[in-house]
Amino acid sequence: MWNVSGKSSVGGGSSFSVNRKRSITTSDDIDQLKEGAQCTIHYKAPETFDRNEEGFCLSSGTSEECVICLCELDKGGECVTMRKCTHSFHKACILDALSKDPKCPICRAPALEPQGKSPSGAMIVAFSPASCEGHTNCGTITITYRMMKGIQKSYHPNPGVPYPATIRAAYLPFNQDGKHLLNRLAYAFSRGLTFMVGTSLTSGAQNQIIWASIHHKTSPRSSPYGWPDGSYFHNCNDELNNLKVPQKEDCPTIFQLGTLIHNRSLFNRNGRARRAFSAVFTVAASPTPTPTPTLTAHSSVAAVSTSRRGQATFSEKNFDYIAPNNVADIHDTYSMLSATTGQCGICNCSLVNRQSVILRKCDHTFHLNCIESFLSTSDNCPTCLVRVKEPRGFGPSGSMEITHQHIDCPGYSSCGTIHINYTLHGGVQKDYHPNPGRDYSATIREAFLPNVPQGKDLARRLAYAFQRGLCFNIGPSLSTGVQSAITWSTIPHKSQLSGGPFGWGSQLENTTYFLQCNQELDLVFVPAAQDCPDIFL
Repeated sequence: MWNVSGKSSVGGGSSFSVNRKRSITTSDDIDQLKEGAQCTIHYKAPETFDRNEEGFCLSSGTSEECVICLCELDKGGECVTMRKCTHSFHKACILDALSKDPKCPICRAPALEPQGKSPSGAMIVAFSPASCEGHTNCGTITITYRMMKGIQKSYHPNPGVPYPATIRAAYLPFNQDGKHLLNRLAYAFSRGLTFMVGTSLTSGAQNQIIWASIHHKTSPRSSPYGWPDGSYFHNCNDELNNLKVPQKEDCPTIFQLGTLIHNRSLFNRNGRARRAFSAVFTVAASPTPTPTPTLTAHSSVAAVSTSRRGQATFSEKNFDYIAPNNVADIHDTYSMLSATTGQCGICNCSLVNRQSVILRKCDHTFHLNCIESFLSTSDNCPTCLVRVKEPRGFGPSGSMEITHQHIDCPGYSSCGTIHINYTLHGGVQKDYHPNPGRDYSATIREAFLPNVPQGKDLARRLAYAFQRGLCFNIGPSLSTGVQSAITWSTIPHKSQLSGGPFGWGSQLENTTYFLQCNQELDLVFVPAAQDCPDIFL
């Protein structure tokens, strides 16, 4: 059993706590993914790589001998005890020994948990009902690695040199072997063993985030790095063994390492924000003998403050979107009624003894076949004429992160920038996409808005649109020619800070963009800014 709690301040006044207690017994808990859950594991790279002191703690000296120098432990300086095996040595002696061999000199037990040199990032785990080739009728575990850009640290090949962000996707069959391997891969990621900074073998570019020594299946279909592969589980587990990753029964499950987010919108049926906070377990590569998760929190509703430059700033906001599995789920406008009375508002016949529904938006009731026929040609309730179909698009699953940057958009001064980062997950096209069953790759997109009232209003509408799958499509890429790619929808974004048609510029250009973007949002029935949840409260 485990129990965690945490507190944080929102808006400087109120506070909240997250408490959760549950029993995690086997990797079968991963079956929650099949119910629409998504798990995210965050990794923060350590600043330095001097880890030898993690393996022991100070202790009082005894008359026993230090087996390294053969002197008594109560003489010759500080005495330490190994955390894993409890053997004792002089601190200076064991530090020198561990610098040559990271094992206890007496029992040869590893003194430290495995630790790699990966940059910071996140591992996002979800379920897809489509199966990997060669593994039928079990579905797929989809893994999206979102690795953040940064500056190389002292233990990287070129300290001080920047490296760009990247995104990688991997796939496992949703069977027992896949679940067990997933827990080992999650542990490896939480210890920085999955990626490294170096030279890309495919592009030849230096200072890139690249795979380390653990092989991943980057396609669920037949390809050089895809399924089927009868030897993959054996080979991958051998690679993890070589890195001293614990066996499946000794690894924490993914839900002990990361965030569990269930598939539910951040908006309720009335379009208002759900002020529900998600617990996030950030696994940091800090000097600890065991990777103990620490609790932080994030919310779709964040605090606003004022920076030292006088700019109105705000804390980071995150929105998750999980694409529906079929077309029927996209336009889910009503609920079934079990006990019914009254008349159908369309045919005026009794609702008794016939399948009947209630519209979620206005609570008017109808026969199922009557309202389905009516809504096939109209988006409004036949009784009150209120629009009952929520705007929904065909975008893939992903996340939207909104942060404040102190740099200004051209044409605006001393206000800063609203930076939007979209992380879109790779997967298999669903029945409402152009080529059902065909793969598409993950991608990252970014956009910029001035941190002014007009920009904040537009950000509110874009957040609402993203939560409805309206910001992206799957189709041919105009820039690369790839047929099955994640592309922008009709909603225009300023994808660069300045210059060209996709950047900010003159006052006329900026005003025109706000007008065009709001018009596109109107066309897909996104509510006006004042009717969207205020994410900046």
